[in-house]
Amino acid sequence: MLRTILIQVKNFFRSKTLLSRLVVVNVAVWLAVLLADFLVHWFTLKASAGSGFVREWLMLPAGFEHITAKPWTLVSYMFFSDGFLQLLASVLLLSFSGIMFTRYMSRGKFALVYFAGGIAAGLSSAVYCSLTGGCTGTALGGSTAVAICIFMAITAYIPGMPLFGKLKMKHVACVF
Repeated sequence: MLRTILIQVKNFFRSKTLLSRLVVVNVAVWLAVLLADFLVHWFTLKASAGSGFVREWLMLPAGFEHITAKPWTLVSYMFFSDGFLQLLASVLLLSFSGIMFTRYMSRGKFALVYFAGGIAAGLSSAVYCSLTGGCTGTALGGSTAVAICIFMAITAYIPGMPLFGKLKMKHVACVF
């Protein structure tokens, strides 16, 4: 059984689809940030010197007024995970949802939902933070938000799709 899973994972990455490439980019960005943080700590020999510079550069600032100063973060935050568990959850949800999505819809629609959903999620979070003022000094990493956008899109398209036994996608979507 483990061998079958490993073969399926290998075939997934060999397919070189947009979905598999996005998964690779998410993991590569997480590893690059981890490496950059390590190098900053190693060469400065101080735990606080320069820590988080790469994170701040990639993460979406909380508040609409700050996005105008760093507009690239509307895209870069879609690939950022702030920890291994967030990366794992994002990659698993993106892989599962993306496979379902591309099975029933075109790859072009997948790309549209991925990027438009990520930008919409980032803008709505920024507008919320600007209106409420409750998010000062924070920044957003959105790889999970984009994975949830893909999951919600396929759930809206086929809400009655069974997942496990009588559990359907619309039941899981209610949790999100």
